[in-house]
Amino acid sequence: VLNLIIDRRTNPEVQHIDSLHPKTADNLNELIHSDHYEMHKTNSNDKKHELFIAGVVMASAIALHNLPEGMIIGASYAADSGDITGGAGFVIALVIGLHNIPEGMSVSAPLVSGSVKPWKAVMIAALSGVPTIIGAVIGYSLGMVSPIWLSLSLSFAGGAMLYVVFG
Repeated sequence: VLNLIIDRRTNPEVQHIDSLHPKTADNLNELIHSDHYEMHKTNSNDKKHELFIAGVVMASAIALHNLPEGMIIGASYAADSGDITGGAGFVIALVIGLHNIPEGMSVSAPLVSGSVKPWKAVMIAALSGVPTIIGAVIGYSLGMVSPIWLSLSLSFAGGAMLYVVFG
């Protein structure tokens, strides 16, 4: 750095520390048309592709995770004897719904960074929530059969959640 300061005082054309940075417009033109620039451009496209793949994997994992969540919601409603307006089922649905907001963000953020249009990323995030509805119907249906089926439904949902989290 000290040599650079000395060189700048004695030679005003020295502007950069290393040779990769252009000093003139001609050097900039050479850099733009060099292999180094093309390599950087392809790496940028590779990063976007990796982010897209990460978003798809995240959407799949969240969809798998949402099925037992739905079963818990449905079983909670069944335990409340089908009371839709209040009780434990409503509270569980509200809490799981609130925790699904950051899950949707974790699906859509890598997709948007991976060059997916924002409205498509939101649609993919919303579609990853469809298994929640399916799980809620299954959990409610099994929970209404008998207390044993309610216990089995909650046990399966809890085991599936643990498998998804630790797997």
